[in-house]
Amino acid sequence: MAGRRPWHEVLGIPPTASAGEAREAYLALVKTWHPDRFATTPERAAEAEERIKAVNAAYDDARAGGWARPVDAGWDEADLWPEWVEAVEPSRYRLLFVPGGLAVRAVALMLALLIAFFAVAHALNALDLATR
Repeated sequence: MAGRRPWHEVLGIPPTASAGEAREAYLALVKTWHPDRFATTPERAAEAEERIKAVNAAYDDARAGGWARPVDAGWDEADLWPEWVEAVEPSRYRLLFVPGGLAVRAVALMLALLIAFFAVAHALNALDLATR
C-alpha cells in the first residue's frame, strides 16, 4: 500500500464515515471522473482514467473493511448494494449464444441462406418477366 493515499482521503470523507456516506462519495466521484466524459479531450481522458482507478481502488478498500462497522446500528450489506444485484438470475442460454459460438454461426448461416434464396427467387422472377 506504499504510495497510495488512504481510502477516506481519496473519497473525500472522514475515516469515521458510514457505508452510505462512502457510497455517496464514490458515486459522486465516478460521475465526475468517468473517462467517457472526457472522450473528446484525450489529455484529460488519461487523467480521468488514473483518477477513476484510484477512486475504484479506494472504494474497494473501504468495502473490504476500511470503515468502522457499527455493532448496534444494524450494519447491513444492503447499504452498499441495491436489491437487484442479488435478484439477477443467470441465463441458461448465455453460453449457447456467445459471440462467435456455434449457435451464432448457425443462425448467421441460416439467415444468409434465406437471403440468398430470396435473391435467387427475385432474379428468376425478373428474368421471367423480361422474357415475356
